[in-house]
Amino acid sequence: MNKVRSFSVSRTKKDDKTASVNKEYTVKIENNNSKYKTR
Repeated sequence: MNKVRSFSVSRTKKDDKTASVNKEYTVKIENNNSKYKTR
């Protein structure tokens, strides 16, 4: 799931707000992935 992480890394000052939102979204996805990994 490295593709998901890439879009939160690319950011400019104008996209600061969306970048922070993407970060939270990425964290949620990573948490979901970890749940599946522990199965």
